[in-house]
Amino acid sequence: MTVRYHPEDLSRVFVSAGKKSYIEVRYADLRRPPISLFKQRAALKAIRERGQQTISERGIFETIMEQRSVIMNATRATRKRRRCRSQSIPAVGRLDRQGAEQQPEQRDADQVDYDLPVTAYDVEQW
Repeated sequence: MTVRYHPEDLSRVFVSAGKKSYIEVRYADLRRPPISLFKQRAALKAIRERGQQTISERGIFETIMEQRSVIMNATRATRKRRRCRSQSIPAVGRLDRQGAEQQPEQRDADQVDYDLPVTAYDVEQW
C-alpha cells in the first residue's frame, strides 16, 4: 500500500493499493482544521509524555488546540509588553508598591545613545 500526503496539510491523504489510482482519505470529522505533520508529531509526543496509552483523533486535535492557545497567549503577552515599552511613560509621578513616589531613573554612563552619529576609530591592520 502506498500512502502520499503533503507534510503541511494532513487533512487529505492519498492511498493506493498498488495501482496508479489513488483514493483520497480525509479526517473522520471534517470540521477539524488542517494540521501539519510537524504539529501532529508534536501532539503525539505531548500525549505520550502525559502517559496516555491510547491515542485518538480527538486527543490529537485537543492537544493541538491547547498548544495553539499557549502560543496565542504568549504572542498577546509579548505584543502587550512591547506596546507598553514603546509608550513613553514618564517616571516622575509613578508610585512604587508602598505608595511612595519613585525618583526618575538616572542614566548610566555606560549606556549607549543610539541617536548620536557613529564615531569612526583608527584601527591597526594586522
